[in-house]
Amino acid sequence: MPSTGCRAFRTSHLPASQSRSNPLPLGHSAAPALQYDLRRMMVFLDALTLNKPEIFIGGCTPKFDDKTGELKDDATRNFIKQQLEAFEKFIARHGSKA
Repeated sequence: MPSTGCRAFRTSHLPASQSRSNPLPLGHSAAPALQYDLRRMMVFLDALTLNKPEIFIGGCTPKFDDKTGELKDDATRNFIKQQLEAFEKFIARHGSKA
């Protein structure tokens, strides 16, 4: 059979992390449900998903600089930093077993 030129993206046992932001307040958007749907997909694909800390950033528009797009909200920056530190430890602990 001829090659189609497509390659499957291998996620099996790859460490993964996710976060979501939305301009609407958390209680007024579908962002959390979408993030949980993505997590279910990653489970199906056998990815190793970091579960905590979870990041849902609601009302994100004023937290970013209009001109540069840089995140200017210190509390949000610190929370993202905590997730990145946890993800670094998660990768060191689990690595890629693919």
